[in-house]
Amino acid sequence: MSAGQPLPLRQLSACLSVADLDACATWYHEVLGFTPIRGLALPQFDAEVVYLGNGTQVLELMRVADGIELRRPLPPNHGALHGVSQLAFYVADLAETTEELKARGAELVTEVADVPALGVKALFVRDPEGHYLEFIQADWL
Repeated sequence: MSAGQPLPLRQLSACLSVADLDACATWYHEVLGFTPIRGLALPQFDAEVVYLGNGTQVLELMRVADGIELRRPLPPNHGALHGVSQLAFYVADLAETTEELKARGAELVTEVADVPALGVKALFVRDPEGHYLEFIQADWL
């Protein structure tokens, strides 16, 4: 395999560090429909993890003792802090997704924004510990 060729990757996953593992796992289940796949304790790191899935995506939540809380600025300035600024989910119908998120009690951080320069409509919500989740309807997908 030469440089520039795609690696044979199977799936992209993300790990979020959280203070309250049970509360966050419950939120991701109730609001986004992710279900626990596997959980385990890592006593050598004074940590525990739970893997959640929704059939096509996997999310890892990790609780580490004495974790450090760091708050990102609100969108659109959330990218000012280096690191992962949000998890993004691409959806077919953002209006429908927005109504469903509201019905499930998600905290909307922004209204639906039309961003013609990017060819998207987007909405941000925040999980119970302040992680931003972006829902995107893209005309180029």
